[in-house]
Amino acid sequence: MNEKISIIIPIYNVENYLRKCLDSIVNQTYKNLEILLIDDGSTDKSGKIADEYAKNDSRVIVFHNENGGVSAARNFGLDKATGEYIALVDSDDYVDLTYIEKLYKVLKENNADISVCKFDYIFEKNYRNIKIKNIMPFKTRILEKDKALKNIFSYSKKTVSFTTVWASLTKKELYSDIRYPLGKFVEDIYTTYKLYLKAGKIAYYNEPLYYYVQRTGSYVNSPFTLSKTSMVDLYDEKLRLLKESNQTEVYNLTLYRYFLILNLVRTQVIKNQLDFDISIIDEKLKYLESLEISHPFNPKLALNKLVEKDLSKYVLQIYLKLNQKKEKK
Repeated sequence: MNEKISIIIPIYNVENYLRKCLDSIVNQTYKNLEILLIDDGSTDKSGKIADEYAKNDSRVIVFHNENGGVSAARNFGLDKATGEYIALVDSDDYVDLTYIEKLYKVLKENNADISVCKFDYIFEKNYRNIKIKNIMPFKTRILEKDKALKNIFSYSKKTVSFTTVWASLTKKELYSDIRYPLGKFVEDIYTTYKLYLKAGKIAYYNEPLYYYVQRTGSYVNSPFTLSKTSMVDLYDEKLRLLKESNQTEVYNLTLYRYFLILNLVRTQVIKNQLDFDISIIDEKLKYLESLEISHPFNPKLALNKLVEKDLSKYVLQIYLKLNQKKEKK
């Protein structure tokens, strides 16, 4: 049990965070690593820092590319990776020194295709860090892909890790025909479920091994801009694939979530006066409302439906108020 594992780290202008990230990677207790650093056209000292680590550790390989975005960098890394397993780490985050060892061990011991762990939010100064409470009475749980897919739509913090591309270890073969979409916001949601659809078993390790840094100026925490309207087609392909895979319950959960996302985007477009055709969202909402959703009664699904219905109503109220103000002007 000492197979090569490829760790792919996209890098872009993170000189103040990169050393902490890389120190946590090169000092892993699991040693058979291929560490691929994809410098995505950084204009600060990030590229030089990456080169420094490559000089001191033969496992570190640096690629300096033109800026193409995080998805392009991840895809480049996937094409270059030679390990049997893939781990993705963001360059402003860091991991526990046993991160790879524990994810690999739980994956192999349970003959799983993907292993997932908990993570902690780490906020910059003036904020307190948030630790996800350990409310589950087990150390490891093995999930079939159906259950793992449902967890992507859970409102519970205990399963939030299932939506991310990091905090996990994946057999490379699952990526054979899967790549990250270019120019999309929250590209994780476009991709993670596809890996689960191809997987047999997913091992969930109930310990925080990944530290998700919430930094000022990151794309996720930046104001809502026109580029983030890409979320309006976030679920189109997902709905099609889930329907083809007969994932009825997950398909229904996706419909509810899509309805909420569309209304949120619509509100942000109006609030920020973005140059985006709202009729595109209106057409999608009408289509979703025309679909008939049939499934056996499930208390959790019913609760999710009620929560999203209330949230959608709240979003629509905000939208109407903003629209009224705009008309008065």
